[in-house]
Amino acid sequence: MKKWIFYGGAIVGIAAVVFWGYWKSDRYSILTVNGASVSLRDYHANLRGFEHYQRATGDSIDAEIVKRAILLSFISDIIVRSELERRNLASIAEQDAETALEGEKRVELVGAARELYGWDIETFQRRALEPQARQAVLADSLEKEGREFNAWLRGAFL
Repeated sequence: MKKWIFYGGAIVGIAAVVFWGYWKSDRYSILTVNGASVSLRDYHANLRGFEHYQRATGDSIDAEIVKRAILLSFISDIIVRSELERRNLASIAEQDAETALEGEKRVELVGAARELYGWDIETFQRRALEPQARQAVLADSLEKEGREFNAWLRGAFL
C-alpha cells in the first residue's frame, strides 16, 4: 500500500512540475529586442508549425537552419513593428491582415492553415499574415522614399 502512495505522489509531483514548466514557458523570454520579448511558448509554437509544414509538404530543411530562421523572423518582425509604430503605419498593416481574411479567401486560408501548419485561422493570422502585412506596408513606405526593404532591414540589424 505504501508503494502505491509513493508512486501516486511521484506521478502527482511530476505532473505538477510539467504543468508549472508549461505555465512558466509563456513568461520565459528567450530574446528581447527593442524592449519587446519573445516567449519560449511562441518560439515552440512557430517551430511546431514549421515542422507540421515540413511533414505536410515533404520538404526537408536542416533543423538548425529552421531554428535560426524562426529566431531571425521574430527579431525582424519586432524591428519592423517598431518602425511602423514610429511612422504611424501600424494600423494600416493590421487592416491589410484583416483584409486577407475576407470572404472566400478566409475559407481557403482556414483549410490551408490547418493542413500546412496545424494552426487555426486566428493563430495563422497572428503568426503568418500579420508579420507579412507589416513587412509589406513598411516595404511600400520605404520604396516611396527610394529605399529597399532588405537593405533597410540589414542596416537595422547592425
